[in-house]
Amino acid sequence: MSDDQERGEARSKEAASAGAAETKAATKVATRGPKRAIHGPVIDRVGRDVASDRRTLLVLPGLGGGKAGLVALLDGLARTRPVLSIEADSLSGPWPSRVAAIVAELDRRGLDRVDVLAWSFGGVVAQHALLAAPERFEGAILAATAARLRARERAMMAHLRALFEQELGSMTLARALIGVLFGPPFLRRPGVVAVLEALLGQVPLDRANWIGAFDALLEHRLEGELRGIDRVRAVVCGELDWIFPIDEAERLAGLVGAPLERLPGIGHALWIEAPEALVAACARYLGPSPSPSTSPSP
Repeated sequence: MSDDQERGEARSKEAASAGAAETKAATKVATRGPKRAIHGPVIDRVGRDVASDRRTLLVLPGLGGGKAGLVALLDGLARTRPVLSIEADSLSGPWPSRVAAIVAELDRRGLDRVDVLAWSFGGVVAQHALLAAPERFEGAILAATAARLRARERAMMAHLRALFEQELGSMTLARALIGVLFGPPFLRRPGVVAVLEALLGQVPLDRANWIGAFDALLEHRLEGELRGIDRVRAVVCGELDWIFPIDEAERLAGLVGAPLERLPGIGHALWIEAPEALVAACARYLGPSPSPSTSPSP
């Protein structure tokens, strides 16, 4: 092995070690927050001093949200209200089947009506849920999502689908996703790529489920159906989102008659880049809630 190869291998080991340490530290801090219960793909958060009559906030993350990457956000949201998170990876089949699974979980818990915060693929699921079962939702915030996919976004989804069809390792796929998920300002932070690799490397990859999700997205188009829907309180989007660009967020906000919150310098993965912005949006549009004490940072 040459000197350059040895130095490269040493740097890779140091970065991986730093990323693992950062993830462990973030998780340790978060465990001092609200009480939690994790049942497979369903995560409960209940703050210690939360009044029992507060309406539950249903959280629908995007694909591969991963528990480690959501700790700060969910704990921040749960300080003033019960939070129920259902991972997008646990939902499968056509849109009606995904919505039915969410409604069944609400029924199982005796939740007649909830608020919802949803982003990315979860935001698309939420759109279908708001149309199919509007009586189950009081208010909604849709983030990093859109009412349709144009030719550009469809090409991107088809490209990602093709990657998942290959026999690539999870870390290779994670590295391929980092470039499209995060904004350049975030990626320029020292050591952040190693942290992201550690986080994304923990995400279980059910390739068939992801491919099914990409197929569903390629058929997603709800412009006519969403027009005039009255449950959406706000649309949030990073100005550097490559997957669901800001102009499509503007279009979605116009369709549902909701204000648009633009996040300068933020990419698609705003739940990691700017969790405090989502907590603040919930406080403004769905009731008061403090900001999370921590957020993933190098």
